Amino acid sequence: EVYPVSRKITPPVPKPRDPLLESVSRPLIGALTGEDEGQRSAALTWLLGLSNPYGLKQIGGMLIDVLETGDVSQWNPAGASLVGIGPPAIPALILRLCRNKGAALRTRLLGVVGVIGKTLPQAERFNLLMQMNVACAGDHDADVLHAFVMAAGGLGLGGLLSRLASVPFEVLPE
Repeated sequence: EVYPVSRKITPPVPKPRDPLLESVSRPLIGALTGEDEGQRSAALTWLLGLSNPYGLKQIGGMLIDVLETGDVSQWNPAGASLVGIGPPAIPALILRLCRNKGAALRTRLLGVVGVIGKTLPQAERFNLLMQMNVACAGDHDADVLHAFVMAAGGLGLGGLLSRLASVPFEVLPE
């Protein structure tokens, strides 16, 4: 019996967004990415009041789209809105970080992930650091690496990481 040496593994194809949700959400995305801080705050309060994980995930993805393709003036408000959504936005941010190789977007995504990560409990911050590490593995862009270091450093794991580095590991016999 012959076994294949390697098999190409393809990542899952993202599901298309619900067109109805997308059309209904346009005004909300406009409020969340607009220059009016009061309007953005009110829209975020309304969104978080829904307590709908599916809706937060979809809106988070649309805000990440704004970070990717939107006008430069919308980037900071979109990032601030993602930070306002908080931990529910992290999976979509990490997924986009893994799938997109554009340095400018990856830098913005890491900035948002780093700010949200500061609010997590220590164990979750460590898991987030590992996810960021996997997502950025092999990236050699100086801006992305700087954003990674800034986001990782902001997680406040320095003491934990130095303790882990000092743990002796036994060498396994061959």
